[in-house]
Amino acid sequence: FVVGVPSMAVVLVFVLAGGPVLRIVFGPEYAAGATVFALLCIGQAASMLTGSSLFALLMTGHGVAAMWIAGSMGLLATAACVFAVRLWGAVGVAAAVSTVIVVQQLVTLLAARRLVGVWTHVSASAAIGELRRMLAKRR
Repeated sequence: FVVGVPSMAVVLVFVLAGGPVLRIVFGPEYAAGATVFALLCIGQAASMLTGSSLFALLMTGHGVAAMWIAGSMGLLATAACVFAVRLWGAVGVAAAVSTVIVVQQLVTLLAARRLVGVWTHVSASAAIGELRRMLAKRR
């Protein structure tokens, strides 16, 4: 939660004001990439919100499951990009990649829950409960 909220604020700025951000940071010719930038940011937001599911799998001996998830999602991303580029160009590829990232993160999150027994996603209620416990200890 502590990392998720500020990260999501940055993603929100990138999605809503990607053109001006790209223009300021890289120059006016990059502002045209705002839609691609926003789509890719949305995909990465899924990574932030689902947490370290991949590492939970890898560090608990479930590397083969992680490999199958990553490999199948890589194939899915390749197929989606080949299809999308012909119809929608760079925006289609960004949307395809972002969609596959979201799916991969959700599948990995559920695999970590099933195989390891943990949730790794951002949880406001858990963060608030921990904050309450910390404040109660100080009193």
